Amino acid sequence: ILVNVGERARPALQHIFPTAPFQAQYRSRIIRIIAEMQSPGARTFLRSVLKDASDKARAYAVYGLALLNDRRDQEVMHNYANAPGIIASAMTRVAAAWGLAYLGDPAYAKRFVGLVHEAADHQLGGATLRWALELCRVPRGPSCAGTLELAARHPSYVVRREVLRSVDGSPASAKALVMLAADPNSNLARRAETALRRMSGRVDVRGAAAWQQWLSAQSGVAPNGKGQAPGPATPAR
Repeated sequence: ILVNVGERARPALQHIFPTAPFQAQYRSRIIRIIAEMQSPGARTFLRSVLKDASDKARAYAVYGLALLNDRRDQEVMHNYANAPGIIASAMTRVAAAWGLAYLGDPAYAKRFVGLVHEAADHQLGGATLRWALELCRVPRGPSCAGTLELAARHPSYVVRREVLRSVDGSPASAKALVMLAADPNSNLARRAETALRRMSGRVDVRGAAAWQQWLSAQSGVAPNGKGQAPGPATPAR
């Protein structure tokens, strides 16, 4: 709601942020709301947040600067995207690489995907991986198709749930959904099967093993995840 209110809410939010308790969940959320307003008037404030002690707040500030599409902020994004790989700055680093890719630098699209893979391999990388999957859904940004299957294996339920929100009609999405159809969380597995039926047109397939057989039969899904997205199968006669 506050994003839609726009400029009228921004001064109040900027005033609240410095007084918010550091551990309060709404503190970093304030920065994300301001970022998604995409207000040029917020640029100075967002840059000031880059000095904040919270990785999440800094990440949302970098995200907001990228959405403003102001080339003056590229240098600071370069600095964050190439900073040493410590987990305490992982969300900011991912946001900076994404931001540079969003602004049109193909080298940072690769950097972004590499950082997503690093987060997926780290036992403490769940929050960063979830954030990266959210960024992948922003139009014009780099694709996360190649990381969906990896994220679908993550031990964090929250990350695996985010995969469900990130799938499209690609072969990589099909592979991730088939993995989630075998998820130990029954609700997640059921939702993955529903998405697979919608993607494939197959209402007769039931269970993780059956979906794995379906995937193996799709000529468009190569082992490396490339190829055409699996289309609706011809109903059996």
